[in-house]
Amino acid sequence: MKERALHWLLLMMALSAAVALGLRAQRTRLPARFDPLGAVPPGPSLILTLELAKLAPFLAAQLPPSARTKLLGLEPTCGFEPLFSLERGALALPSRERDELALIFVSKRAQRELVECAQKVVAQRGGQPDRSELGRFVLVRDAKRPAGEIAVRHDGVIITSGGEYLKQSLAAASGLARADADAQLRDALHRTLRSRVGPSDVLLSWVPETFDAPLPGVRALAASASVRGGAQLSLRALLLCESNTGCSQVEARIESLASELLRARVRAVRSGAELELTGTVALEPLLSRLSESGF
Repeated sequence: MKERALHWLLLMMALSAAVALGLRAQRTRLPARFDPLGAVPPGPSLILTLELAKLAPFLAAQLPPSARTKLLGLEPTCGFEPLFSLERGALALPSRERDELALIFVSKRAQRELVECAQKVVAQRGGQPDRSELGRFVLVRDAKRPAGEIAVRHDGVIITSGGEYLKQSLAAASGLARADADAQLRDALHRTLRSRVGPSDVLLSWVPETFDAPLPGVRALAASASVRGGAQLSLRALLLCESNTGCSQVEARIESLASELLRARVRAVRSGAELELTGTVALEPLLSRLSESGF
């Protein structure tokens, strides 16, 4: 996963940057609630966090029709629009090559409403809702297609995943996760990266293993996005390289790809085996390109 992975990584940064426009709409302080990072299993490869209470209204207004229909339209079934009930969210990918992920949200809706909504959606799509309980979580899955499950806790925490990764997410949310030495090191690196490019309402950190490194010579990276003047997005990224030479080699490639995919000018500053990137993206052209691409 090299050139293609890099393109997907930059696209993810672009999408994260696009939704960051929602920060301009409101700056209300959310009450202290569960941090979705608390349900991320130990030692993930990638973490993407979003402050959805601020971003959801923007998403609903700006997403192309094809994406909007996938995220909205459940109010007739559930009695409310689930997207607009979400306050915070996180996406986590495991560190090893597994076809798994965990989506973690915090909703302001009651557990009963969320569970009933999940059951109705499964039934509406021709499935067979199957409900069970594990600790303080209520789990809903489709008995006909038991590939994944949704788990809902009394405080509005929602975890969507499957198999072993779901168990690990539930354990983490319950304070029962067990991390080996390698996972502890990866977690520490995620925290360091995120603290250096954040805080931000859109924040991505990636600590890839050798086989899935998006950039040869780069051992970890983080990226964030924030609004600048309402018409532009300010992007910031930090890359930790294997060596000074690795940072030198990747700098030109990143600048070229950022210009091609984001139409953005990127300023790069190298300090030893670290590369810090900053740049701006005009919103209107970015949203137009995303719409044209079918997102």
